[in-house]
Amino acid sequence: MSDAAIAVNNRAFERAVETGSVEAIAELLAPDVMALPPDGPIVAGKEAVKQLWASAIAEHGMKGFSIRSEKLHVIGDMASEVGHASMTLARPDGETERVSIKFLVVWKRIGDRWLLHRDMWNAAA
Repeated sequence: MSDAAIAVNNRAFERAVETGSVEAIAELLAPDVMALPPDGPIVAGKEAVKQLWASAIAEHGMKGFSIRSEKLHVIGDMASEVGHASMTLARPDGETERVSIKFLVVWKRIGDRWLLHRDMWNAAA
């Protein structure tokens, strides 16, 4: 069940980025979420991480996000997921650019929902 629930969350995250809905992203975040973006400080708390994604979508012109989970390991109410993702960005010249990243996400089950607890990513080599 957790594999399917986390896959559903990943699709919801993709749709949220495509539509620019930071509220939909916030629905996937645990209250004590932490993001560790590349070359930046740790961002802690649901509101702060929501603002991180709002800024990323606006500043980088994020128009698409595709998540490919490669390893998911579930132990009780926690799960770790490793994978790759690609982002579609709208450049100022009107062209689009695809950027590949690798990620590590820790999911936390709260009640009957799996929520994003820790999120770390950087450029894929």
